[in-house]
Amino acid sequence: MTIKKVSFIFIPIIMTIFMVVIGMLTRNSYINDVDVNKYFNDKELNYTISKYEEDITKVFTKFESLKNLDELEKESPIIVKAKVDSKSPRIRYYLTTLTTVKVLNVYKGKISNDFISVFEPIDIIDAVDSAGTINSVDGYNWMDKEKEYILFLRPLKDSHYSDDSVVYLPTTTVLSKYQIDESKVSLLDEDKMLNGSLKYADIKNQEVVLYEDQYVDKFNNFKRDVLNKYN
Repeated sequence: MTIKKVSFIFIPIIMTIFMVVIGMLTRNSYINDVDVNKYFNDKELNYTISKYEEDITKVFTKFESLKNLDELEKESPIIVKAKVDSKSPRIRYYLTTLTTVKVLNVYKGKISNDFISVFEPIDIIDAVDSAGTINSVDGYNWMDKEKEYILFLRPLKDSHYSDDSVVYLPTTTVLSKYQIDESKVSLLDEDKMLNGSLKYADIKNQEVVLYEDQYVDKFNNFKRDVLNKYN
């Protein structure tokens, strides 16, 4: 058999094997990329805020429409104290992150398990690039695994996201999660927020990311009332 014939036979085989290996590596890279935990200390990640692309009232109660804690409680079938389960991955979905939390106390509603899954309206886009971007709905920020929180939630029927029959969603984007501590949200620079020059490392410790005085004051007032009642 001539060298030419051998090459004709084996080159396609080698190319096929090469493509299979590349495909497997690519698939594995996607699998390994779904957990946001590995990104929290990345100082190169940019940060942006976006408004919900569809009618937000189909998913969340607009935080602008809530006047006080009583109204937030009425809109929230579930109120709990919880903490992020640091042993579980935090799985990325489109515009959201599914986070497992341990329920420490139930103030309203019924929770059947000690651990529940909560959709957080924040995600990473262009994560394969060295300078990916954190995209947050309305300024929501991830729960810190070192903190405890009071959460105002709505249950959603779960068909495949977890082993439970339901998953949970914040009642509003920015008024449904409160760190149990004395910290306050501070006003951020509006120009930096809107021109995309802000790094996530600059704001990672903020409970929520806000750049308008009225909403900063509103969040801090809600937090005061929540902690006075539930902590």
